Amino acid sequence: MSLRFFSVKFKRLPEIFILCLLCLAVWHSVTFNRDLTVAIGGFSPLHYLAQLSCPTCFIGDFPNYDQFSKSLISQIYKVLQFIGTTPYNSLLFVIACEIVTFTIVVYLGAIKVFKRTKAESLFITILVSSSTVLHINLGGWQAPIFSGLPYVLAHTLQILGIFLFLAGHPISCSIFLTLSFATHPVIGLLGIAFIVGAMLGN
Repeated sequence: MSLRFFSVKFKRLPEIFILCLLCLAVWHSVTFNRDLTVAIGGFSPLHYLAQLSCPTCFIGDFPNYDQFSKSLISQIYKVLQFIGTTPYNSLLFVIACEIVTFTIVVYLGAIKVFKRTKAESLFITILVSSSTVLHINLGGWQAPIFSGLPYVLAHTLQILGIFLFLAGHPISCSIFLTLSFATHPVIGLLGIAFIVGAMLGN
């Protein structure tokens, strides 16, 4: 039994290695000169972290980051700040978590829900995670898809919820769609609308 267990695990090493390389490559491409991108763009979780450090310094600011503080992802930044992580390193860490979780969800969805082969699942994951296929960018935002903001986490939880619905796990689906809503209400509601539409269609 133990030999069979290890043989199965070793068979998964190539795909795990490819996914790890993919995550590392995407993280490097997204975070390369990220400090300059943030300085030019201005819209970043670093502003929120600066507000946490010195609330009185931002009394006259437009209250757009009050909305960010209500998102589930802001709690991750609060924990990182509490343990002493610098704001910029916190941003890099959250971006890494976004990439890893999104990549895993896409791969498992392809192989478990849509029953694709390992090769097909890897190709789909590489395409979706590393290309501009997800950059539905009609607004012209400067931020890349993995930016440390609530959007990617909300989409990842939303997609996972939809996958669980398609796989026949309504309770787990409800949990992850609720977490998606807590991260970004509009994205969470879109996931819920998809589920409701699918149920009405049946």
